Amino acid sequence: MSIRPSSRQRKSETNRKLLLHSALDLFSKYGYEAVTVDDIANNVGLSKGSFYNLFRSKGDLIIYRSEVLGETAKEKFMERIEDPEYIAKNAVEKIQNLIEIMVETSTSSSNRPFLSQMFISVMSNPPEDACNYYEQHQTDDIVRGAILDGQSGGEVRGDISCDEILRSIHVFQRGLLLEWCYKMGKYNIVERNRDAISIFCQGIAARGGAEPAEN
Repeated sequence: MSIRPSSRQRKSETNRKLLLHSALDLFSKYGYEAVTVDDIANNVGLSKGSFYNLFRSKGDLIIYRSEVLGETAKEKFMERIEDPEYIAKNAVEKIQNLIEIMVETSTSSSNRPFLSQMFISVMSNPPEDACNYYEQHQTDDIVRGAILDGQSGGEVRGDISCDEILRSIHVFQRGLLLEWCYKMGKYNIVERNRDAISIFCQGIAARGGAEPAEN
């Protein structure tokens, strides 16, 4: 039995999204540093106090944006894994497809200022839970399932653990996203990097004589 959110909880979530969209709009126009909490709140008719009831700081919007994008990516993953075209792919092709969906979602409209600031924040002043937060993602269970299925079927390398392959995918994705930010988001990340993603995935494909890993 699911518990329905209260009217107060629904209002809080509505205001969180209002503030997020306000910040996305202002950051894209004026840059992260130039925009204040007052600017973000006033832009949607809310008070500074309302902002601080929902977020500890402007930086919290970065994590919230990541959570929203993560849920969006998970929804797209769920739709994709039920597609007959996806089901017919081999394990390595499935993982490649999931990586493409993830980076494409992460670079969606109006997200470059947030994504850039996330990298800056993590490198210059990481939150206490950064090691946990940035090593996990809402889509990990789906990717992990594709890896394990591939290892069981002999399509994905078994000499490397599932967790290490998943970590490598995280690292690879961040590299693509960091370069995209550095280039000011001036290209389609999937089209530009389709060959690079393919080459990466070839590296996790099974090799002859590899011993199964303990996962």
